[in-house]
Amino acid sequence: PELVSDFVLALFSEDIEERWPVSIRNILTATLLRYYDEFIYVIEQHPNGLYDDNSRHALVHTVNRALRLAKAPRVTFNLWCKEVRDGFGVNNFMALPIDLLPPDAVRDTKIDPRSLFDRYNSLCSSYNGLFAQKMNLEDDVSQLRLDVAHLSCSLQRMEKVIVADQNELLTRVVNVLEIKFDKQDNKVRTLPVEDRMFFSDSMKRWRKDFSLKEIFVRYFTDHCFEGYEFEKNSSEFKTKLPSEKNSIKGQYKRLKKTIKVMLYFCDSFPKPIPQDPSSLVTWQRQLSSLAEWAMKALMEEIPNCPNRITPAYLLKSEIVKDWDNPDSPLAKGPPKDTPSAILAHFGFVNLTRHCTDAAILSRHARDY
Repeated sequence: PELVSDFVLALFSEDIEERWPVSIRNILTATLLRYYDEFIYVIEQHPNGLYDDNSRHALVHTVNRALRLAKAPRVTFNLWCKEVRDGFGVNNFMALPIDLLPPDAVRDTKIDPRSLFDRYNSLCSSYNGLFAQKMNLEDDVSQLRLDVAHLSCSLQRMEKVIVADQNELLTRVVNVLEIKFDKQDNKVRTLPVEDRMFFSDSMKRWRKDFSLKEIFVRYFTDHCFEGYEFEKNSSEFKTKLPSEKNSIKGQYKRLKKTIKVMLYFCDSFPKPIPQDPSSLVTWQRQLSSLAEWAMKALMEEIPNCPNRITPAYLLKSEIVKDWDNPDSPLAKGPPKDTPSAILAHFGFVNLTRHCTDAAILSRHARDY
């Protein structure tokens, strides 16, 4: 060890400022010892024969000088070189190719196969884990495909529902606009078959002591107009006895008279029943308020009005007859937004024209 230390100090004798730490010096010296023989072989192969005497080379001269200062013989230096090369091969035995190892190191080398078996088992376990992950991924991909197909079907169904809702909404908007501008068709909106009920069946649920307000509300809630037309044109109605037919017709005639009188005092015609369930309560309140307002206005118009007005009273009242008479100065008309089909059904068409003519004549008389 002392010879090696002296040799290292001799090699770096010019490092007066000690810029090279001891550890770096040792690494550089070990590198020199490891590749020294190869370096000598390379310079001896110079094509011009410049270094036939290799001692003339600067590096070789520096090494010889350091050996002389450290008083280390050449044999010891050669042993150092061999020891460094063998030590490098031993420390890096697993990483170096066999052809780079010394023959002596390979000849007596034996390998323990247990480490190889452990490595093989580890690789097999990793492969099995990867294969399981692959199968799981394939299952996930298959499930995703099913989910995508299900979502596509759901999306198509939703698009159909949205289109149907949009068409229904547009139809309702058109109906509202037609009512507002008095341009509704002569036909009333046809209800679906499942929403229809015979008028006679609806009347079975009514109480006999209904007030005019309750009758007005139930008339539009139960679709009595549509139910009567539906029943009148049905095959069952045609097979009924004449007395039964006359009973149903008379019952609807009295109800129709009551609703007609109530419409005289309505500011607007009742809106259709909304299709959205969340709007039914609001629609019911509006219809009830409209009926209550018409009821109050009706009672104020009737002289010596009784406490309770019944449909039978309206049929016999003289003032009601004047309201229905288009030639009477007391003639009244329906709300301006009443659909054309309702005007024709209640006989308001001629009445409206006569009322308009009477109003014009009255205005001319005042001007005159």
